[in-house]
Amino acid sequence: MTEKKSTAEKDRAKAAKYYALALQHEKQLGYKKALLYFQKSLQLHDDKVVKKAYLKLLSIIGPM
Repeated sequence: MTEKKSTAEKDRAKAAKYYALALQHEKQLGYKKALLYFQKSLQLHDDKVVKKAYLKLLSIIGPM
């Protein structure tokens, strides 16, 4: 019998994927997309690590 994931678990998993995409775009200097994916991640799951990375990038490049 397989367990169904709760909505919160699904949101955290999706948020983790967005965070990974954000890091990938940031590494490739795709800052606009990185910010977008950080925001999407934070909308799904408020995470201190993601928020810190988002705010760091935002402080470096400024609002877009």
